[in-house]
Amino acid sequence: MTWVLEDGSGSEIVKKSLSDDELRIPIAGIWNHAFLLERVSEGWRPEQEGARGDAMDGDRLAVEELLRSSSPNATHRLKHYLYFPSERGARAAAAKLREQSFSIEERLGADGVNWLVLARQDVVPSPALATTVRAFMEQLAETGGGEYDGWEAETVRPGQMA
Repeated sequence: MTWVLEDGSGSEIVKKSLSDDELRIPIAGIWNHAFLLERVSEGWRPEQEGARGDAMDGDRLAVEELLRSSSPNATHRLKHYLYFPSERGARAAAAKLREQSFSIEERLGADGVNWLVLARQDVVPSPALATTVRAFMEQLAETGGGEYDGWEAETVRPGQMA
C-alpha cells in the first residue's frame, strides 16, 4: 500500500507510511456519477477546477457539517471577508453589498495595509447558496482588485437577527 499526498503546489508525494500528523489529513474525495450531476446542477464546470473548485468543495462540506450540527431550517449569520488594497475599492464593494442587503463593516484590516469589508447575512444555509455567494463575492473582490477570503457561520438565536 502506498499513499499519495498533494503538497499544495500541485506536486504529489508518494509514501509507504504516514506520520501521525499525516494520518489526520482529510482523505481526498472521489466524485461518483450522482455527485457529478449534483455539482453540475449547482453551476460547477470543469474549467473551475483548481483553487476555486477546491474552495467550492470546502464550502459545500462546511455547509453540510453546519446543517448536521444545527436544527433544521436554523438561521445562521454568515460573515464574509473581503480584502482590498485601497479604501476606494473597499467602499465600492461595500456599496454593492449594501444593495444586496448585507450588513457591512468596512475598516483598515489587521495588517494595517489592506481594507477589510466584513459582510454579514442571516440565512438558512445550503450548499447551493454557498456556491452562489462565493461566485458573487469572488467576482466583486476581483472587480475591485481585492480578494475574497471566505466565510464563517454562527447560529442566530431568536431575537438576535440584525
